[in-house]
Amino acid sequence: GSEMCIRDRLGIGPAAGLRIRWTPRLVSLFTGAWHWLPDQPSFAEWLAEGTLRWAFSDDMAVSLEGQINNQERETRGSWMVYF
Repeated sequence: GSEMCIRDRLGIGPAAGLRIRWTPRLVSLFTGAWHWLPDQPSFAEWLAEGTLRWAFSDDMAVSLEGQINNQERETRGSWMVYF
């Protein structure tokens, strides 16, 4: 069988986001957060994310996304079809 691990953490802190519509079909979204974790060995964590999405038609778009935090970095690309 498989085992699932769930982490419970209590944290508090600010978060913010910015959405920019460069053209009717090109949009970016940036978000960031910092959390204070009073009961954890690592007393704080931070996260920044960004997305750039281009809809080249009414039913198709491409997206480039990135995320960075105090432990790892990740990038993703997506092709979206809307119906």
